[in-house]
Amino acid sequence: MRSMRWARFFGLLLVTLLSTGAQRDQGQWPQVVHAETPQCQLAVRARVRGWTRVRVTVNRDGRVTSGTFEHLQPFTANCVEAAVKEWTFVPSDHEASREALLSFWFTGETEDTDEPSHTISSADDPWTLRLSFAKSSIQRLPRENGEIPEKRCSVHGTVMGTEVVPVGGGGLLRFLDTDDLEEQHQVLQAYWKAKETLFPETNRRGAVGNGGCIVHEPEFSKVEVYYCQDCRDAEQAWLASHPELDRN
Repeated sequence: MRSMRWARFFGLLLVTLLSTGAQRDQGQWPQVVHAETPQCQLAVRARVRGWTRVRVTVNRDGRVTSGTFEHLQPFTANCVEAAVKEWTFVPSDHEASREALLSFWFTGETEDTDEPSHTISSADDPWTLRLSFAKSSIQRLPRENGEIPEKRCSVHGTVMGTEVVPVGGGGLLRFLDTDDLEEQHQVLQAYWKAKETLFPETNRRGAVGNGGCIVHEPEFSKVEVYYCQDCRDAEQAWLASHPELDRN
């Protein structure tokens, strides 16, 4: 028991000494002007947890000229290195170069968001960032220069709109007011033939690719799709003309 108490005492003493040393070092580090957040999406998706630390050299103008990893977590080297190069510090009138220790704590935590996936960053102090990940629940359409490209309906020629819809197939079978398998097959064949020629871009559910295919993607609960309102109106008219489909 006595040896355990001594071990605990020396452990606390070591932590205190390290903390005091870190505070003393921080007093000598240049003040931060801009702290760039590393975009380590692979690391945060993998729920990496722990410290990545980089000791950087800062020139007279406050720019980072070099850096050396003192501790490194998996999947963080390239993204942290890229971010560290963008950090800036208060310029110096006297010192040609200075040092600072930049620390990045990967929490391993994720949260869902309807926004695009992104890294969440908070500062424990000017030289320390705490990083977690906000994972989008929506599979987004590709962007060009930040904008969704215009797409026209192949049948109606109109510019299609976009919206977020649930993942998964619509399931026309649930609307069939018959238990006869042959009749179900005939109605479904007629529906898909009409969809192909009259209303191919309804896209009420599912993930739409170049061919309008439904993609089941477990990590997303919603998807962003193109849709044609004229197609949706044509589908509604077709369904209304088939009394064997009970949509109530």
